[in-house]
Amino acid sequence: LKLTLQRTEQFPPLLFSTSNLENAFRVLIFRSHTNHNKAITLILSMPKIITHHLYLIVFSLVLFLSFFTRVYNLNYNSPFKDEAVYIVVGKLHTFQKDFWSYNASAWMGGSPFFYPPMSALAYISGGILGSRFLNVIFGVLAVEVIFHLAYTISRDSKFKFLAGILAAAILGGATTSLYISRLATYDMPSFYFLILGIFLL
Repeated sequence: LKLTLQRTEQFPPLLFSTSNLENAFRVLIFRSHTNHNKAITLILSMPKIITHHLYLIVFSLVLFLSFFTRVYNLNYNSPFKDEAVYIVVGKLHTFQKDFWSYNASAWMGGSPFFYPPMSALAYISGGILGSRFLNVIFGVLAVEVIFHLAYTISRDSKFKFLAGILAAAILGGATTSLYISRLATYDMPSFYFLILGIFLL
């Protein structure tokens, strides 16, 4: 009898004992509940994901329209007086190292050592179209920065994306912004760096 009991004790417990079935059932219920929660979380987050992507698409469209309206028919006229002044002064500074002939530091709005050389280099590359295209780039960059500025200011609101897109659309479609970003003058770079400076604060 003792030998029989010892042999019985040596056998492992049955695989399909009541306790094992209960544990397996609990694990199955837990996994099912976890997967159910994950599915619910994914479904609830879908509107946010879709809305986020929709805002990105609208913002990209705003940037594209801002660029298109500025670059369209950019070679509409010969250089205006102010455009020609910046180009001439920039050429003197960049290519002839002449910083004194017109005494530009005394009367030019802004530093004669920053924008005029850039405008002159763009003019050498593509004529007046190249100089104006430089300001188109500044204009589109200003639209992007104003989006990030409005988004940052309203980051605690659920309408932060909407605020950024509205700000970008307003600046992108504003007649003043559109006009000065199609001229090869200091105005558009100054607006861009002003907005960038406020954003970086």
